[in-house]
Amino acid sequence: MDGFATYLEYVALRAHFNGTYDYHKYRGRVSATRESYDARRDKLFFEKLAKHSDPRGVLISTFVEEPGATIRDVAYSAAALKRRDAWALRVQSLSYLTAREFLALEDSQMSFSTRDGHPPVLRAHLAGKLSLEALIVLLEYSKTRKYWDENMADDPVWTTLRDQIDKYRPFLSFDMSKVHEEMCR
Repeated sequence: MDGFATYLEYVALRAHFNGTYDYHKYRGRVSATRESYDARRDKLFFEKLAKHSDPRGVLISTFVEEPGATIRDVAYSAAALKRRDAWALRVQSLSYLTAREFLALEDSQMSFSTRDGHPPVLRAHLAGKLSLEALIVLLEYSKTRKYWDENMADDPVWTTLRDQIDKYRPFLSFDMSKVHEEMCR
């Protein structure tokens, strides 16, 4: 990937995670031109990021956590590269990770019920005991997403997280049978 291709990816992913642009619907295509890229004063940052083995992964992992991140926050950031490495490990072993994180929770945290406000599983995620990726998988595995949407429709914590989940979910791929297999071990 060259600097211009990295720029296009950056523009598309930033628009996806920050607005109404749908990266998958438009297949990452944006109306940026080579001329607009060449006129940028921060071109060097895109060139730097393009040299990374996985610039797209760096961008996705950054925008999931910091949707408003700029190219300067990413290109020369050791934190962004560490974040990408941790993200890559999580998505490569998503079924295993989900089962381990869920089963490591206390019994009282394994509930998806909204009866007492935020579900314990959601609280576990907010407390950092359950990754966003694991939460996404668990919502599909348990088929509780619609239930949460209905029962927490006006909850600002859930609506913010739901929007983040909706933006991030299409970038994750997992086999539900493998998730089931790991959960039953």
